[in-house]
Amino acid sequence: MVSPERTSVPESDVEFVEDLYLRLLGRPADDAGLQWWVSALRSGTSHVDVAIGLAQSPEAIARTNHGSGAGQPTGSHHSWAFEDVVDADPTRLSARTYLEQRDLRRLIEAHLPEGRVASACEIGCGFGRMTVLLTEFADEVVGFEREKEFVERARSIHRGVDFRQVESLSHLSAENDSFDLAVTFTVLQHLVNAQAFEVVGELKRVLRGDVAILVEETDPDHVSGSVDDPGGACTIGRPVEVYQDWMHPFVLVEATPREIEADYPRADVGEYMVFRRGSA
Repeated sequence: MVSPERTSVPESDVEFVEDLYLRLLGRPADDAGLQWWVSALRSGTSHVDVAIGLAQSPEAIARTNHGSGAGQPTGSHHSWAFEDVVDADPTRLSARTYLEQRDLRRLIEAHLPEGRVASACEIGCGFGRMTVLLTEFADEVVGFEREKEFVERARSIHRGVDFRQVESLSHLSAENDSFDLAVTFTVLQHLVNAQAFEVVGELKRVLRGDVAILVEETDPDHVSGSVDDPGGACTIGRPVEVYQDWMHPFVLVEATPREIEADYPRADVGEYMVFRRGSA
């Protein structure tokens, strides 16, 4: 644990966070995490609270338990916290949400000619930031999520969505051919290849309609974390061609760059990929 006395040493915010990562996580800070915690400091969060927050992160706790012989975390996957799924401060998150909902809405309108369908789902919905948009197009909307805390938060802030906690995104609590539209939003990129392939298969199992939209990192050079550990945390950029192969017999009918806030440190943050059953 980091003492308040240590955190009072005058350093730049960047140096402070980089030092915390090295001492608490045993690794250099990744770009997303560094931006998140530095933004928190510059928004008024104290150095002590940042140190406590990082020390209580799932990665830090798992590292401490492993080193002390206390055993590995229960469960078969990395437990995600809010800062893991949103690497932006509140002002940037508002801009990002506007842009992402704008673009997802445009794609659904363009590729769902019937305008409104009976049911839609998001697989790996987090706290429902994008799931709620689906209520504009479907009478019934379901969000599937592994993390209990995210499901509880989503249920408390969103109306008109059935949020379901599942043990695995490759085993959804839904019958075959349940949904007319299915979406994943920056979820498959955080699963190792075998897991991501299984989730795509599960998406196709529950989808009776013709349209699926995958929004994922597609730069094969953007790879980090525990890419060979199904229970770890990772980011894997996969070329669009990989998703084309996995989604067969669905056909890619549109791919367009994902746009987020203008000052994000990377210009390429993935693509919206629209797949349609049958032929283009």
